[in-house]
Amino acid sequence: MPIAPYRQWTLSLPYDVRLRIGYDKKLMADVLSIFLRTVFSWQRLQARRAGIRDPRTGAITLCQRYGSILQFTPHFHSWLPDGVFYEDENGQLQFHRLEPPTDDDIDKLLLRVADRVDKLLAASEDDVIPEDDEQTLIAAQAAAVKSPLSPASTPRDESRRARCSFFEGYSLHADLAVHQNDRKKLARLVRYGLRPPFANKRLSLTPAGKSGSSCASPTTRGRPRSLKEDRARTVRVLAPPH
Repeated sequence: MPIAPYRQWTLSLPYDVRLRIGYDKKLMADVLSIFLRTVFSWQRLQARRAGIRDPRTGAITLCQRYGSILQFTPHFHSWLPDGVFYEDENGQLQFHRLEPPTDDDIDKLLLRVADRVDKLLAASEDDVIPEDDEQTLIAAQAAAVKSPLSPASTPRDESRRARCSFFEGYSLHADLAVHQNDRKKLARLVRYGLRPPFANKRLSLTPAGKSGSSCASPTTRGRPRSLKEDRARTVRVLAPPH
């Protein structure tokens, strides 16, 4: 990744969209393309207003198919330079830093993404005919798009977080930024996006001597789930074979 300040843009999706893109890789790519094109277009507009004639954008995206409690929830973590690249009069590549997005910017971008994704899904026919074993996986994924167990009730802060927006099951977060000289932090955050469904340190033995695992966000007052439960949920987040 070029030396530049970076910002993480995280897009989460409604339950029905998660299920559709979960077994249709082309549709997942199309949804990601809509998301990135929308943000790129906003970046280029800000750059042109600042006098940059031919701004160039780019991104690295990590698609995670699971949440912290192994629910099936495909979502995108996209790392974008917090600015644009351009060629100067000598043909040298330069970087122009943009102002961070405002809360209003995030709201408008999410509405555009949601509208375009909804139109894509409405216009696209579900022409992917799964095999029998894929049908079984899809049925399991449909059961796993929601949390496996009811979480313990916790107080909820209704105050708005900076650069976060929610709309009809869609959410967009863009408040995590990394200084251009903090390459260690950038590498750590990218590795976080590449993490597996659960870590070895979550595995443990139950009082009965059976294997179990714990969640980052316990759903049963900290009681470890059985390894069999987690295996079943891990299978559900697998990508389709095609």
